[in-house]
Amino acid sequence: MTNMEAKVFPIEVLREFCARVFMHFQVPESDAMQAADVLAAADLRGIDSHGVARMSSYVDLLGEGLINPKPQIKLVRSTPSTATDEGVVAVAAVHALLSSVRGRHADVDPESHWQGRR
Repeated sequence: MTNMEAKVFPIEVLREFCARVFMHFQVPESDAMQAADVLAAADLRGIDSHGVARMSSYVDLLGEGLINPKPQIKLVRSTPSTATDEGVVAVAAVHALLSSVRGRHADVDPESHWQGRR
């Protein structure tokens, strides 16, 4: 087995790379940036399994048409702790759902994806 040298990239480089890959698959820029931010944040928090390492899965799913790059997310039902859509598989679906319930439930924070007051 050969030893591979690890390469470390600045988080901004990784964030930009992810956003560009998403946009290559026709994900709108705002959704691509949001998804890239979430992946970068996971890496910064040490949760590598939910960070930039997921990009290969997103590339496969987007390439196979299993993720809708331009979804029309429709909120079906919401409570202070839950939100239900029509089953859309999209890159920024969670953020879109939480943003849509923000006006209905003041204690939902779509930026942190946590329910409750800061």
